[in-house]
Amino acid sequence: MEIIDLKVFASVVENKTTTKAAKSLGMTQPGVSKHLTRLERDLGGLLFARTGKYLTLNEFGLFFYDKVKKLLAEVHELLGLRYGSASPIGVLKLGLTDAATLVITPPSLIEFRRRYPGVHISLDVDSSSRIEDGVLDGSYDVGIVTARPKEHPDLEEEVLYTDMIDAMVSADHPFAKRRSITLEELADHPLIISPKRRRTRTIIDGIFSSHNLEIRDTIDVYMHTAAARFAEYGLGIALLPRRFIREQLAFRKCNSVRIAGDPIRRSLSIIRMKGRAVSDSVAMFYSMIVEKSRHLHH
Repeated sequence: MEIIDLKVFASVVENKTTTKAAKSLGMTQPGVSKHLTRLERDLGGLLFARTGKYLTLNEFGLFFYDKVKKLLAEVHELLGLRYGSASPIGVLKLGLTDAATLVITPPSLIEFRRRYPGVHISLDVDSSSRIEDGVLDGSYDVGIVTARPKEHPDLEEEVLYTDMIDAMVSADHPFAKRRSITLEELADHPLIISPKRRRTRTIIDGIFSSHNLEIRDTIDVYMHTAAARFAEYGLGIALLPRRFIREQLAFRKCNSVRIAGDPIRRSLSIIRMKGRAVSDSVAMFYSMIVEKSRHLHH
């Protein structure tokens, strides 16, 4: 059985006679019949029943034609591919922090999948330090992390955007009607924040320390959505990115309160290994998300 046999078979089905199929294919009628005979011999049975002057598919022929149509469509697509000119294929391995899933990454991935559907996306959500380790050891092609205070010597890093950290409180919290609160006031209340091992927590602790303040009590929560829910129930004040809080206010009984002077700022960066050769798909995603970040309002 060869592809030409299947093409001839499909043409006979669509044209209903070997004569018309031969004309459509630019072949002779005996040539078409030869291909049909070989196909039926390979299959071990007939595909057609003759009705008057037309050929109609028998039960097995109907089943077989459905399979052949799908196969020929795939063959047509394959024959359309050209080395170097096709849409990229392969795998894009991403490592993201929880914060990186909130703003710029989702729309970038949607656009990337639309433009390059042949690329499989593998995505993990983890801490910034683990994502950096994954980029360094090749587990990830690209990472999006909370920016480091000092540049890593082996990583190429570009800031995508900077966000403020605000307070999120329940609707009945004493601070709910306030426009802003001070760091001193926050230090005296239970705070729902990232755990000690997270880079955002290091930033927050550093800001309080620089103002000679010590946080009285904390509830350590890894995920932003969980922190927002705990704040909604009144377990404490959640310190979360401003963009995330704005999204959550639409469907949570919470209020957003700014920290006076916006002292806590956190940047997200895209990283990749310096000097490592990457596939076209990885390079395209990197360029796409960097370009999109330039149009993001800070």
